[in-house]
Amino acid sequence: GSIWSYCMNEELLRLGLARSAPIRGVPPGSHLYWHLHKRLHRAEMKAERKGRGLWKKESLWERASKALKDNLLLRLIGRIFQRTRTD
Repeated sequence: GSIWSYCMNEELLRLGLARSAPIRGVPPGSHLYWHLHKRLHRAEMKAERKGRGLWKKESLWERASKALKDNLLLRLIGRIFQRTRTD
């Protein structure tokens, strides 16, 4: 809870803004290594389960609007209407 026990890496993982990587500078077999690894992995899995940050899934509305925007026929019709509107 206090500022001294705040882990910025864990918070970034919890928000889904980063991915975990091997911890350097700590011996892999030590208690500290496994404690940190467990906390960081838990934060990353929480973000993945909730679909935050890197794991955000597009909604149905976002997928539909992207499909319509990328449709070649609709873009052509849009250009025709723009030319007739400006003339």
